[in-house]
Amino acid sequence: MPGYFSTLNTALKSLQVQKKSLDVTGHNIANANTEGYSRQRAVHTAADPYTVVGMGMPTGAGQVGTGVKLEEISRVRDQFIDAQINGEKQSLGYWDKRYQGLHRIELIFNEPSDSSLGESMNQFWGSLQDLSNDPEDPAVRETVKQRALTLSDTFHSLDNQLTSYKNSLNDDVSTMVNEVNSYATRIADLNKQIVRVQGAGKKPNDLMDKRDLLFEEMNKLVNVQGRVDQRGSLNISISGINMVSHSDTHLLNIERGPEGSYEDTVVFSRTGTEAIIEAGELAGVLNIRDEEIPHYKDQLDTIASELIENFNQVHRAGYDFNGEAGQDFFVGDDAFSIGVATEISNDVNKIAAGSLLDELGVIRINNFEMDSEEDFSYEIEVIENVMENEENTFTYTIREYGADGEESEVYTNTITYSQVNDENFFISLPEEFNSTMEFKIEGAGELSITSTRAAGDGDNAFRLADVINGRKLMNDGKATLLDYYKSTISVVGVDGQRANQMVDNQNVLVDQLNNHRISVSGVSLDEEMANMIQYQQAYTAATRVITTIDQMLDSLMGIIR
Repeated sequence: MPGYFSTLNTALKSLQVQKKSLDVTGHNIANANTEGYSRQRAVHTAADPYTVVGMGMPTGAGQVGTGVKLEEISRVRDQFIDAQINGEKQSLGYWDKRYQGLHRIELIFNEPSDSSLGESMNQFWGSLQDLSNDPEDPAVRETVKQRALTLSDTFHSLDNQLTSYKNSLNDDVSTMVNEVNSYATRIADLNKQIVRVQGAGKKPNDLMDKRDLLFEEMNKLVNVQGRVDQRGSLNISISGINMVSHSDTHLLNIERGPEGSYEDTVVFSRTGTEAIIEAGELAGVLNIRDEEIPHYKDQLDTIASELIENFNQVHRAGYDFNGEAGQDFFVGDDAFSIGVATEISNDVNKIAAGSLLDELGVIRINNFEMDSEEDFSYEIEVIENVMENEENTFTYTIREYGADGEESEVYTNTITYSQVNDENFFISLPEEFNSTMEFKIEGAGELSITSTRAAGDGDNAFRLADVINGRKLMNDGKATLLDYYKSTISVVGVDGQRANQMVDNQNVLVDQLNNHRISVSGVSLDEEMANMIQYQQAYTAATRVITTIDQMLDSLMGIIR
């Protein structure tokens, strides 16, 4: 009798194992579309056979086994692929955020468009060109002022948008730190559960899947390293500093930067040590916030400050519509503070479009007014006299030319160096000139002026236009302001394209690794259906064994009866 019951016990074990295996198959099918789920496998092994003679041991030749047992329910997972995916996701997160940031900066500059800084500079430059051709036209002067105001507003707008974007990224840093802390806390909780289950001799496959999924998402955010210890805990660190150790967490915190800087620092909450963020989305955001935006703001400030300094310098060397020396055209010293001087905004006649000098540095005319209604022109010749043992002098000669070009008057006088070194001085011309001249001699040479063009000949407006697109003021005298701005925009575009290319490459790489992982860990419905039939047939066969033993026992009992 013991032999029959031993066979019944073997068949019973088979029923239990096949039933449990069918449960595993059903669990796999149910989670075929669950994100992060790894297919599970029921591992069957032969039950331990009888090793010594005893009650119930089958007799005869050979060692008859005792059936089957379920060794474990294992999780099909390739740790090497997981490590590759986690590393590539850190790069993907970094380049994705970097591309988004550079694309946003491109949108802020909005080149080319009618509202861009490049277009504003071109329009201002064009208005100055028009002014050089027609310096006395009030409409042209008003256009110059309006273009200058538009240019200043464009600088302000770009500066404000970049600052606002930096502020929003600073908020994003706080949000991401909270996400990282959330992942760390949830992983620590899962560590505690997993260790407890493993201590009971079970395999917490589903819990480990959840933990791996959280860790993978964490990798996309920040450069974390993970290691599973002997107890089954996933310990996580950032740049060598532990963040998760079993169920204990050392979370990140935000240390506020100076007011208005929008540069909060990521630190560890317990020690205050700055976290070294080198990869992941958080690193991409920090890169745009701390490097790219300040870089392009500096570029804008450089363009604005060079424009203000050089434009004002040329403007001060010219003369306005009233014949007065030019003042500063722009105020401020960077993109945030640039503006058109109040005097210019209130009176466009203050725009110093004219230059009475053909040769700057020879003689500077501060005021020259003629009462004559005739179309005279004048020429001033200045000669430096170097006389031995006498005080050096300048001799200036004024010649008047009529409309027919004939020289009609000549006036000559001599002044000494002491007069030259003085501030501007006045000379009362002879009665026939009916005028007063205020001037300052700065060297020897010749100067031609025309009394009928009191506002100047527009040369200074041409020089003002040259400040924007003519003079090589940038890159050690290799680029104009407009060229420098265009090169800045080109760099944004090239960097954005490179970042986009890197995102595409990383997406392809991560997709390939994911497909590889799915081929290993994913649930194949075809395979699960085959397993289901296999377990069903084994279960049916086991029941047949029990039925057969029952018939044998019934036959045996019939003999006794």
